Amino acid sequence: MLYNKAAVLDFLPHRPPFLFVDSIEEVHLTEGWGESISNINSKSFVGSYAVGDFKIRPDLEILKGHFPGNPILPGVVQVEMGAQVCPFIFMNAFEDQMSDYVLDVSLLGVDKTRFRKPIVPGMNIRFRGKLIKTRGPYMTFECEMECAGEIVSSSEVFALLNFNKKEG
Repeated sequence: MLYNKAAVLDFLPHRPPFLFVDSIEEVHLTEGWGESISNINSKSFVGSYAVGDFKIRPDLEILKGHFPGNPILPGVVQVEMGAQVCPFIFMNAFEDQMSDYVLDVSLLGVDKTRFRKPIVPGMNIRFRGKLIKTRGPYMTFECEMECAGEIVSSSEVFALLNFNKKEG
């Protein structure tokens, strides 16, 4: 495990019941991405990816209404899971600088989304977010969710990522 739940909570602005990352297992960085988060060259990160895990627990708040007696993780949450893992690429690259910055993320679009199998309580989901295109802070990530080695859903997410210097 690269980052445990405590590290995830320190980095992501999300909180339960809308936090869908238990841990980050792996981050692969391309070469030549620079040394400072304040002067980030996001194009040099294309091809980098992060891998996270999330256990679908029966007591998840979202499952109480989707659907009672037949709980299935909503597709919008699956897309969100993929989106939540993506910024860890940059956390890993600039880990020594992250305490001085606050992550500001805005999900701007979703494309090419496919739900192949229902995700139900008890499943351990491994998901990967790979940076495939960028223009400054605007980034497109390819996200895949899998269980037991089988892809259960996938999508591309378009997001705005800013790392803002903490005040004070």
